[in-house]
Amino acid sequence: MLSFLLPFAAQVIHQAVQKIPNNEALGELLVNICIEILEKAVATTKTDVDDQLLATVKSALEKNNAD
Repeated sequence: MLSFLLPFAAQVIHQAVQKIPNNEALGELLVNICIEILEKAVATTKTDVDDQLLATVKSALEKNNAD
């Protein structure tokens, strides 16, 4: 059932994101939500590559926020 609903949910989310206005504060919130989702996804895998990728993304965001 999940494999049936997931593509539909992804389409709904994609359409909703397209309607979100460009706003700096909202952008920061969306980035934080995406990082939380990535952390959950990475926790479910057994590879080190995705752990390294997540660490790189988080490091880049921290550097970006420091500038």
